[in-house]
Amino acid sequence: MKMSFPLHLRPMLVAACMVLATACEDVTVTAVGVASVRLTPGEGNIAQGDTLRLQATLLDASGNVLSDRPVEWSVSRPGVADLETDGLVRGLTQGTTTVRASSGGATGEASITVMAGPVIALSTTEIGLQGNAAGPPTDTRSVEIWNTGEGSLTGLQISVIYPAGQPAGWLDAGLQGGSAPTALLLRGNPEVLPPGKFQAQVQVTSDQAANSPQVIEVTFDVGERTPLIEVNPSALGLSISEGEGAPLPQSVAVTNVGAGDLTDLE
Repeated sequence: MKMSFPLHLRPMLVAACMVLATACEDVTVTAVGVASVRLTPGEGNIAQGDTLRLQATLLDASGNVLSDRPVEWSVSRPGVADLETDGLVRGLTQGTTTVRASSGGATGEASITVMAGPVIALSTTEIGLQGNAAGPPTDTRSVEIWNTGEGSLTGLQISVIYPAGQPAGWLDAGLQGGSAPTALLLRGNPEVLPPGKFQAQVQVTSDQAANSPQVIEVTFDVGERTPLIEVNPSALGLSISEGEGAPLPQSVAVTNVGAGDLTDLE
């Protein structure tokens, strides 16, 4: 259908078409730039082995918070602290370092001081045990554990490691508690061992200690099987009333539960 417009309306129609044509032109949008980066907290103290989470806030020139922008993290002294993930700082050694977060040409900084944390101290790092093959367990040996650093030494754990190719399972090891001060109790069980010399390592660990793990070397000298006395029963009761004769005799069985000949009994 063909439409015609009066002559006096034609200029208005042309103007309207020009406005529509202008509105349909391409529009260039410029992203708001990052004017500053703010780290929270701006400074912090952590112990060796501990972590601190930093939060980076990106701001434009008007102070508005910007999101969905990439942030690059760095540490001025990696030997003092390290970044496990973006913003998560772990203390390594005593000292002060600067953590930086950069985005869009702007950089924010935080000062982090690493203080001495808990330190595992042992009364000895070598234990020698002695026993005889198929014999009873050895006496219990004790290793004292305490903290020579700062803060609390908690989360203590132990693990026993046997050399490849050697018998395992002969060392009984246990902690009296999971926090220092405490003690590690060790006992050898020669029942499952032939004569010989055996080794094991006991590792003392804590996620909080800067010097974890600490190692105790254990040696176990197992001698030849020897005679072992066993008596049965191990206790006797004798009773007598006044005026009666001597009580009836009772017997005790003495046997050798070890090896070899049990002689020279007295």
